[in-house]
Amino acid sequence: MTANDDGIRVDNSGNWIENNSLIDNRWGLRMDGSANLVIRNVVGTPLATNAAAHFQINGPSNQVAEILQNLGGTFTNSNPWANIRLTPKP
Repeated sequence: MTANDDGIRVDNSGNWIENNSLIDNRWGLRMDGSANLVIRNVVGTPLATNAAAHFQINGPSNQVAEILQNLGGTFTNSNPWANIRLTPKP
């Protein structure tokens, strides 16, 4: 999902959100529901001219994998479930 107000917005419960690219949205992933699983998603913007969209996780009992950010040009990740937040280079 690209260039929207919300890339993904979840207001209910029991969802599995996996392997999405949410780029250049006002909010990447916005979650107010509960008991959701969030793994292997990419949120943010590579462009310095855009605000850096991000994960906004509210609500109880959501299971969210680690969120990695500012990984540089080459990186390794030992967590196969991790979510990634892209931020623009200054």
